[in-house]
Amino acid sequence: MRYSIYGENAAHPQIAMALGNLGADWGRLGDHSEAISYHEKELELCRRIYGENTAHPDTARAFDNLGMAWFKLGDYQKGLNLCEQALQMRRNVFGKDNVHSCIAASLSNLGTIWVHLNDKHKALNYSKLSLQMKRTIYGEDTANRDIADSLNNVGSAYAELYDHRKALKYFRKSLNMRRSIYAESTAHPDVATSLNNVGVSLCELGKPLKAIDKLKSSLEMKKTIYGENTAHTDIARTLNNLAVAWGDLGDNGMALSYLEQSCQMERRVFGENTAHPEIALLLYNLGLAWKKLGHHRTSVCYFEQSLEMRRGIYGEDTAHPGIAGSLTNLGDAWMELEDYRKAFGYYEQSLNAQLQRRGNIVHSQRSGNSSPSYNLRALIGLVFASIIIGIDD
Repeated sequence: MRYSIYGENAAHPQIAMALGNLGADWGRLGDHSEAISYHEKELELCRRIYGENTAHPDTARAFDNLGMAWFKLGDYQKGLNLCEQALQMRRNVFGKDNVHSCIAASLSNLGTIWVHLNDKHKALNYSKLSLQMKRTIYGEDTANRDIADSLNNVGSAYAELYDHRKALKYFRKSLNMRRSIYAESTAHPDVATSLNNVGVSLCELGKPLKAIDKLKSSLEMKKTIYGENTAHTDIARTLNNLAVAWGDLGDNGMALSYLEQSCQMERRVFGENTAHPEIALLLYNLGLAWKKLGHHRTSVCYFEQSLEMRRGIYGEDTAHPGIAGSLTNLGDAWMELEDYRKAFGYYEQSLNAQLQRRGNIVHSQRSGNSSPSYNLRALIGLVFASIIIGIDD
């Protein structure tokens, strides 16, 4: 309609805004490639209207929208670069030290991205700055959607720093605020996300039964929102988290069922042959499930697929915690299969990867990252494998 009003080739702010809204709509539906297409047009149009190098709020918004779309598609570095440009532009427009909702939004988005780029302290810092700014703007005790988002982000950062009690505290605050905003019985994506995150924290704190209750509520709400048979990445994440909780209860068959559903759904969303961090996580978790069931050759197959995909995403020689986790578990699996030379090789690679990170290793059941225990496991495995190889020789 706006094209018909202003003309097909018109450069008008209303058209740019409409493109941004369409991109956001596609993002909510889980089609982030289509969202990127609209946000790229939005950014291009804003630059035509305001100037290629001009700092303008609409251009900054377009940078932010495009950055978050790339982040959700799995290209975290591209998302970071675009969102950093958005923050810099917003500070130029509104003032570097000023309190403004757009600056707070940029800080929040950067906090989210840094969680996935494994700089958890930076993630926590950005998320807390955003929360503080939003409370200054809207009021300390105001139930506000933006404040609820930042409470959730602070919880996510604490979860990645292993402080699951603090994470649960912030996730519950976010859940309560979102319920007060959207009404107790309303099915809303933000409420479903908070239920999911509370469930994950309960699982991390050793309460899988309580976790399953929250996760089932989240799954039911997401299916109500997106459709019972819709392939959506938010549904797939909760299926994965239910698998983790059932695995903690010792029901590895149930865990495997949820993981297979989740992996199948993510491949429908992102593409059967697409390398994506969330698919790599699910392949890794499928390896863990088969390992617990004693099917070590099958677990090797999944761990190898996860390792190959993670190296493709993060780089062959990158010291990424997920890569270290895959290597350690491959070492464990080959030890069970009594191929000690292969086990030795994987343990050695895992230790080297972890030493490159100088001990800065974190773990989450949601992210599938390496934990400090993998340092010890890889070291012990390396020693045992070398002893056995020495005896055999």
